[in-house]
Amino acid sequence: MESIKELRRICQNKGYQEDITMRFFRIFSIYITKVCLVVGLKPNFVTFLGFSIGVAGGILYLNSYFLFGSIAFLIFLILDYADGEIARYMKLSSNFGAWLDSTSVHLLYPYFFFSLGLGIFFQTGIFRYVIFGALAAMAKLIERSIAQPLIKGNNQRLLKNQTITSAKEWASYISKVSVQYPAVLLCSLLGWEKLFLCFYAIYLTLFTSGKVFFTGWQIYKQENHHKDTK
Repeated sequence: MESIKELRRICQNKGYQEDITMRFFRIFSIYITKVCLVVGLKPNFVTFLGFSIGVAGGILYLNSYFLFGSIAFLIFLILDYADGEIARYMKLSSNFGAWLDSTSVHLLYPYFFFSLGLGIFFQTGIFRYVIFGALAAMAKLIERSIAQPLIKGNNQRLLKNQTITSAKEWASYISKVSVQYPAVLLCSLLGWEKLFLCFYAIYLTLFTSGKVFFTGWQIYKQENHHKDTK
């Protein structure tokens, strides 16, 4: 079996194309990848394992075990990176594997927020946390299913040894950074789950709406400009 350094070269070939948090989690995911390769686990099994752990995290939230639930979701996130690394190492790819990986992520992100809101409601009896959880879940689902495909379809350039020179480029880069799982783990340690949920419900609703609107408006202007120059 190759060394960790060699596995990084083989399995983590995106490098600069990934945001700060993705690069951070790949520091840890490669060790999981190596264990899975030694054991002989296939990427689809690792994807399903991560999904199952994520579902268990939501159940832990519902029973007010916020710290353990946050750890479960963090493990899911690391396994989500590991399954792709295993697939690259084994040179495996399939439509089913791509569908399974995409579906698990699309389902678990909204599930994460909604189960957290329900868990806080069951603990406190305050219904507004259900609303906050539903808002954050809906915003995350829209972001994953609408905002991200819009941005990719708009052919935004990836960073490669470039200097970010404008506020617009900074906003585009920051929008790709996803820190909710590490953040909720820290908040769970401090007992700030309610603050975390309220912040993300408002932030995701406003930020996702803004991304959809401005990206759609940019595409609209480009299409009109293309028609005018024909």
